[in-house]
Amino acid sequence: MAIPNHPRITKVGPVLLLGAGGMLGTALVAALEARGEEYRALTRGELDITNSKEAAATITDLAKADGRVVINAAAYTDVEGAEDAEAEVFRVNAQAPGMLAAAARKSGLRFVHISTDFVFDGTKSEPYVEDDRPNPLSAYGRTKLAGERAVLEAAPDALMVRTSWVYGPGGMNFPRKILQSAIEGNELRVVADEVGSPTYTPDLAQGILQLLTGDARGVFHLANQGSCSRFEMAQAVVEAAGLSAPVAPVTADTFSSKARRPANSVLSCEKARRLGVELPPWRDSLREYVRRVMREESLV
Repeated sequence: MAIPNHPRITKVGPVLLLGAGGMLGTALVAALEARGEEYRALTRGELDITNSKEAAATITDLAKADGRVVINAAAYTDVEGAEDAEAEVFRVNAQAPGMLAAAARKSGLRFVHISTDFVFDGTKSEPYVEDDRPNPLSAYGRTKLAGERAVLEAAPDALMVRTSWVYGPGGMNFPRKILQSAIEGNELRVVADEVGSPTYTPDLAQGILQLLTGDARGVFHLANQGSCSRFEMAQAVVEAAGLSAPVAPVTADTFSSKARRPANSVLSCEKARRLGVELPPWRDSLREYVRRVMREESLV
């Protein structure tokens, strides 16, 4: 299912993409190439975003080359690991984005930052909207919320995209782990009391660029349509793979965890939808991802 095009399609580049080696970064590179955009993509190894002097110089160079947009897809995303290294994670997820946003604004460039459902505590019974009060439960969530605030303070016209349950090519993720375990014949015990909006990185990347072409500013939620529990998502992975592995539902407290996770991570994307940006249903994209992994990796 294709994402509807916004009526005002224009070039967004030249673009400086930071965090190009991650799952979303990989998808953004593919989306930029598909649009014929000019871009420079830097991985963590090529640019340490916590090195303020080097990062600011890179952004200044983009401005001199008639650049338009800086997209920050770099982040510390190890939720468990963040509990033991919050000060270090804060530098990556909060201080660095604020500095990058300030440098972009000073150079006259648009700034795009990616955030997360983990800024919420998950106690709401309905999908979260952009104006709901954040209340993170974990070190990861706290640092990402601090990053949001730092970015918007430095560049009030920045585009802030919150997303959830991200998966896609270019990295390990929940459906990839489920697929591998199912193929190996392992017992699948999956949490059934956490719900969210699974988001496929190729869809997310296209949606971000469409928001840019629509001149979106401020905070937007962007995820695939619909919601499910982790248990339902695991069932969908097994079904898409044509496997018969049984999946058993369990509660979140079955597994020990350092980090608390929101029980409800479902994001309302109505604000983006009003701009004509809507991602496909989560089941369709998950099926596409599973079949792609099986084809490219010759699984089963």
